[in-house]
Amino acid sequence: MDKWIHRGISACIYMMLLFFITKCTREWSLDYRCYHHHHETDTLVSCIAVRGDVFAFEDFPVGFHYRLLKHYSMDQEMPSEIYPPFYYENPWEELIDGKIDIIAFDTYNDTIPDRYTDRILVSAPIAENYVWIVKSDNWSLMHNINYWLGMFSQSPEFTALERNYLRVYRIRHHLENMTQTAIISPYDHIIKRYSKTLDWDWRLVAALIYQESRFSMGAISTRGAIGLMQIKESTALHYGVTDIFNPENNIKAGTRHLNYLKNMFEGMDSSNVVKFTLAAYNAGEGRIQECIEFCRGVGGDYRDWEEMCRIIPMMRDPQAHIPGTTIKRFNGTETIRYVDDILSLYEQYRFAVLP
Repeated sequence: MDKWIHRGISACIYMMLLFFITKCTREWSLDYRCYHHHHETDTLVSCIAVRGDVFAFEDFPVGFHYRLLKHYSMDQEMPSEIYPPFYYENPWEELIDGKIDIIAFDTYNDTIPDRYTDRILVSAPIAENYVWIVKSDNWSLMHNINYWLGMFSQSPEFTALERNYLRVYRIRHHLENMTQTAIISPYDHIIKRYSKTLDWDWRLVAALIYQESRFSMGAISTRGAIGLMQIKESTALHYGVTDIFNPENNIKAGTRHLNYLKNMFEGMDSSNVVKFTLAAYNAGEGRIQECIEFCRGVGGDYRDWEEMCRIIPMMRDPQAHIPGTTIKRFNGTETIRYVDDILSLYEQYRFAVLP
């Protein structure tokens, strides 16, 4: 009897140990958060030195790396600062000087400058074309990155990032085949949320973003407008928004500015409110107010955009002047085309994209 009791106890202990070992093994194989890098500073600083999606037409690698770096810093339980391709004139020097911890890099379209190759460490490939690069004496960080990437790349989250950012969005395909899709860009969920504050169809805001940046987080204009909605930092700060490289902050600031412009044209019918708002977003509210003033001065209907398009060419004449005003010359061709292009694309989206 004692023999069977001992055997039963041994079997129970064996089963408990087997369960514990299996559970721990499974957790360590799936939980990429279990290994942490003890960083020298409080913040992980990264630069996405990827030029691929500046006015991209096929995929969005800047957005992909932004989200991937956010996942990494979150899993390391560290705050992060992520800078766009245009932020640093020479990110390699910043890396060597210790001001940047990680550079996200495209090995397919770019080449690492020769003078830095022996001063850096390169990660395992990410989605085939990309790597993360650290300073050569930062073995601990690189070991951690490779470990994390190896684990995270097997996760559903990574698969979702690849599916959302490293793919082709073929709206024209749906137009040509008279089919519909529910997706325009990787940022649709953000656009939908902030379009509600305007009471605009989200597809209209998406058409504006396409016109501004082709959905490129890495876009910057010669005038210093940044990101998806091409917002200037000073404009964003006016609405209490910082870090406009962040796509949500960028769209938040852009839609807040659109809402401000929209309120300037109260009293017009809804169609003209949209057109004048788009025009003001492109040319500035001051310039469009001058156009309205000029239109009134020559007896035109200043509340009708089509009439405004007929009047604006008159403002190109250096002799054109309304007594008692300081209205400046205005070509207006770009702004008229801008409004037309957005509304034309919006009509395509209405046909091919589900509401």
